[in-house]
Amino acid sequence: MHSFRKQPTMNDQESRLEKIGDLLNNPEEARFYSSHIDCFTESTSDPSDERTKKRTSGHNYPPELVEIIKEHSNEWVLDCGSGEREREFPHIVNFEIQPYAGVDVVGSAEELPFKDESFSVVISLSVLEHVRNPFKVANEIERVLKPDGTLWLDTAFMQPYHGYPSHYYNMTHQGLANLFSENIHIRRDKVPRYGTPIWSLHWFISKYANSLPEPEREEFLNTPISELLQSPELLSQKSYSKKLPEDARREMAATVSILAKKARFPQVV
Repeated sequence: MHSFRKQPTMNDQESRLEKIGDLLNNPEEARFYSSHIDCFTESTSDPSDERTKKRTSGHNYPPELVEIIKEHSNEWVLDCGSGEREREFPHIVNFEIQPYAGVDVVGSAEELPFKDESFSVVISLSVLEHVRNPFKVANEIERVLKPDGTLWLDTAFMQPYHGYPSHYYNMTHQGLANLFSENIHIRRDKVPRYGTPIWSLHWFISKYANSLPEPEREEFLNTPISELLQSPELLSQKSYSKKLPEDARREMAATVSILAKKARFPQVV
């Protein structure tokens, strides 16, 4: 059990990082700074590095999740892929690939630097679509979660491409559950309020409209929904379809395709 104070000062943060250090697999290999711990093999957390100044996404915790967080106020909680976030809850370890504001530990989600069964709660919001190997990340999350621990995961399904810095996979609810072993028992499987289809519609329509040049943008915005329900073959001949830039097509494509060729002399791995 740990006793935490509300808004830590820098000295409090350094003391807190010492406690977080006890959760690490190899604390002797980590680099401890006043604001965060760097667990990459090579240092990537130089505050002067331009990469650390690039903004990332950030999300407020939904009210139901806040209740879970508060219920575990005397236990460690991991936010895997926290983005930029205020340290509102001192018992949450904010983990990211870069030392953004509010991040406590820097490292790779595919090789979490924490000991087995370290956290009573693991949170991961809008992260899994951005990792190269979501199965490996899921395995790591499961490893660091305590028996009878709570897992809260959100990830993209019907969302356009959005890279922080890359976007690899969208998942159905079945695909999300399929990432984990039989030891993870699904207690709730529903679309959250902030993920209902209207959010997808808003995202697609606004992105589509804002990507068009004038006057095609005006034409598209004045098109009745009933017309947009015509055959896509017919709609593809409209100017608001032909004039959509290639990068926007890629971000909202219904299907993506590659044509590839295997090397004549494959590299030996």
